[in-house]
Amino acid sequence: MPCQSPRLWKSTWVSVLTTLAMLAPPVASSAAESHGLVQWTCSSGNMALLVLADNSAREERLVLDRTLLAALDHFGMPFEVLDLAGGKLTAEVLQSHSALVLAQSGLGHRLSEEQVAAIKEAIEAGMGLVNFDGILSDYPTAYRQMLGVESAAAARTASVAIASNTHPITHTYDAGQVFRLVRPVAFAALDRAPRGEILVRSEENLPAVFALGLGKGRIVQFTLSAEFWLPEYFGHVHGLDGLCWRSIAWAARKPFAMMAMPPFVTARIDDASGSGSRYLVNEDSAAASFRYITGLNKFGYIPNVGLFTDDIKPEDGKVINQAFDAGKAEFSAHAWTNERHIYNRRILNDSAASPVEFSTAELEQAFARLDGQFASWGIKPSRTVNSHFFNPGINSLPFLKQRGETFLMFAGRFGKGYSDPAAYAWNPKPYGDPGFTCDYMPDDADFFNVEAHPYVVKPDGRISDADIDCLWGNTTFGKEHPTNDLEAAAKKGANEIRLGLDALFFGCLFTHEQRIAVLTVSEWEKVLADIDKLTSRFDRIFVSYDAVSEYAKNRYDTKITQASHDPASGRVRVSTTGKAALPLSLYLFAGEGLEYRVEQIPAFQGEQTVDFNK
Repeated sequence: MPCQSPRLWKSTWVSVLTTLAMLAPPVASSAAESHGLVQWTCSSGNMALLVLADNSAREERLVLDRTLLAALDHFGMPFEVLDLAGGKLTAEVLQSHSALVLAQSGLGHRLSEEQVAAIKEAIEAGMGLVNFDGILSDYPTAYRQMLGVESAAAARTASVAIASNTHPITHTYDAGQVFRLVRPVAFAALDRAPRGEILVRSEENLPAVFALGLGKGRIVQFTLSAEFWLPEYFGHVHGLDGLCWRSIAWAARKPFAMMAMPPFVTARIDDASGSGSRYLVNEDSAAASFRYITGLNKFGYIPNVGLFTDDIKPEDGKVINQAFDAGKAEFSAHAWTNERHIYNRRILNDSAASPVEFSTAELEQAFARLDGQFASWGIKPSRTVNSHFFNPGINSLPFLKQRGETFLMFAGRFGKGYSDPAAYAWNPKPYGDPGFTCDYMPDDADFFNVEAHPYVVKPDGRISDADIDCLWGNTTFGKEHPTNDLEAAAKKGANEIRLGLDALFFGCLFTHEQRIAVLTVSEWEKVLADIDKLTSRFDRIFVSYDAVSEYAKNRYDTKITQASHDPASGRVRVSTTGKAALPLSLYLFAGEGLEYRVEQIPAFQGEQTVDFNK
């Protein structure tokens, strides 16, 4: 995808990263619920998307909230919803939007031949159409004729594959790349090739997604059921979110804008002891004196290192200080040691047990001791807490607030154990996924969780770091593998970064230091070099975890309420509501493909309108 280069992105971001600051609570209207339907912050203007819904079909309408509307809100795309049960779909309404998006199952039955004619007229005049509801047999004959499709038999498919990566929508994928579903989903088995270009094929080698032009407009049609985007079938954050948002951005009339997360990339290292680690294989270990930080820096990473603070040797304190002062790493208090915790007490003989709260007196002593340790190294802890095994206990939260440590990188509820499925049952935004979250914590809204980890949720609701640690199962540590499989480690690390960037979260390389400890510096850097190559198709901006957390919270608290383009003057006007203590970036798509540039939304409070040139 031709787009603005990472270097230009980075230069745009210098002013942003120097003004990171705390924000007020989130915009209430984006989170409130009424009768089960989410009250989204909808947008007006001719650059907004129009999403069709049928509120009378309650179950299908609730699925629309969980899938498409949650995604559009996360992508930062301006949209409004038209309820066909109470509103009129006319050519005038259609042509006043950048694209029409269909994603509610059964919606085809609600469209008349006259409405399809109005849709066709609007597309020919330049409006885009993206239809995620692929059960084409539900749609009027005129709709199928518009696509060049005659009949579409009902079928089911268990996997899909990228047909080609030459199209802007599929550029970041590998041609032939296969995505397996949790269970087969319904799809329309076309009797012949449709008009346009096939982007994705079903397991049966039939079209699953295709794109075409019609007059001045564009269409992207899925033949998969809209249920594909439910986690029960495939869902978001599993590798095809890019297909979702790029389809919309490509089809929409240009210019088109979205206030998504920039392509940030960072790294997280847990269980860090440096030279105090008992897992160092020899003096060449990449973990000795935290040498893995230098390796990460060579490839742009600014890691968040979770320290076992009592393990740190005096000579390593100097290394920590140098990395911190140079802005090459940030450090969080992970635990005293692997067995002794800071923020709550772990029951060592029962992995399923919830942690026990420390008393206020115990915590006062613990935090005073922590303050002394960090002062001795001449650094401050990161504002993003990287705690061991579970998030801090409720009693520790006031102490963290006093120190400004109010960001988290783990979605487990306070006071719940890592192995307790109830820890992740609070439905964090945007999709309720325990690994890809961007939301205020339910037990104390002064804390904001930001993470991008591809956990695999087990049938009993549990998750494991084995899913997200790029070295887990790929080194000799703990006899997890007979050799250090550097190629497998790189593929796993690249995959987690690609998943985060694809889903418009952020890329996060994650591992535990004890697995780095069995690698030499050259082996560790070989893994990093291969990850760099495997992720090169994506734009990447390397920042610290704190920078990711700050930006994500600011963006979460800000919504687009109006986006319009004046064809006569070429001016683009964007209005926002909420509060942002730092500038936010707007992707502005203006070309034929998916070329974009970045415009700045200045820091503001309340409401703000900004004008740009097309």
